[in-house]
Amino acid sequence: EIKDQNAAKKKKRQSGVQKLLTRVFFGLVMVGGFMGIIAAGHLYVCMTVAFLQILTFRELANVRYKTYKARFVPMFRTLQWCWFFTAMFYVYSDIFEFHEITSFALYASMFCITVLSFKKGFYRYQMKQLAWTF
Repeated sequence: EIKDQNAAKKKKRQSGVQKLLTRVFFGLVMVGGFMGIIAAGHLYVCMTVAFLQILTFRELANVRYKTYKARFVPMFRTLQWCWFFTAMFYVYSDIFEFHEITSFALYASMFCITVLSFKKGFYRYQMKQLAWTF
């Protein structure tokens, strides 16, 4: 019985060391990847930031999603993503010549499409979803 306890303690110590080594290894891999992205230049840093923003929005949209209610509101998740990309265009579109008028047109059209997509009995749900994602 004492041998079993000693063996269990030794295995637990090895398990802890194994976890530590794994975490150190992947920590170094992540730091190396980060340094590689920075060394690659501005474009890759911007693409990484945009990619992380997309993943964050995806996670936020999935947190509050209710399958039952969304079933009765067609294309609502598509609208959420269109709003997101409209906002992304506004933020990152300074390089385009007519970005202000294009952004305004996108916002105005998205507003009209959103209002037209409202379903009776689901106004509160739709507004909560839109407010949560903005």
